[in-house]
Amino acid sequence: MVSLIVVRNLPFRIIEWPEFHIFCRLLNPHAEDSLVTAHSTVPKLIGRSWVQKKDLIRKKIQSAISNIHVSLDIWTSPNRLLLLGICGHFVDRQKQLRKSLLALRPVASHSGQEQFQTFLPVLQEYGFSQKLGAIVSDNASTNDTLCRAIHGHLEKVENIEWDDSLWRLRCIGHIINLAVEAFLFQDLVEKEYLGALEGRG
Repeated sequence: MVSLIVVRNLPFRIIEWPEFHIFCRLLNPHAEDSLVTAHSTVPKLIGRSWVQKKDLIRKKIQSAISNIHVSLDIWTSPNRLLLLGICGHFVDRQKQLRKSLLALRPVASHSGQEQFQTFLPVLQEYGFSQKLGAIVSDNASTNDTLCRAIHGHLEKVENIEWDDSLWRLRCIGHIINLAVEAFLFQDLVEKEYLGALEGRG
């Protein structure tokens, strides 16, 4: 039920719909005894499920045979809340490439320091400071600041060597986007530049 509601983005009140109860009873006549009937219970079930899944992911990350590479980006929700999405990429014990959403947390601003304050608890919760690999993010200078902050923390607080100039990777999708824009709009950029020069003369 939790998976259905979360994956399909259904309203919590679905569990109060008579039609939903009829559907569940058709699938399993004994379902009525175990069905939740108050929509206020759903967030608690989702939270419990998240904690259980998070623990499984933590164990997989800590037993990974590779470094844990992280991709992250800030997204703005429909209600204008800034959220930092953090994904982990690693090779597990079965030598399978895995990726997992580690966190989607509110962040105060786009600044590198604010991102670091949001990222650090995630790094500590999953316990992979020793195995931190590349940080993949777009080309904004704030992400340079983020990586320098990670470097400073790991070096000074945890005595771990992590070179921010080596492990900071720029998003290839963003690079391609910028290159295509520069190619497509080259003449327009040059005209604007020349127009600005004429304005100074």
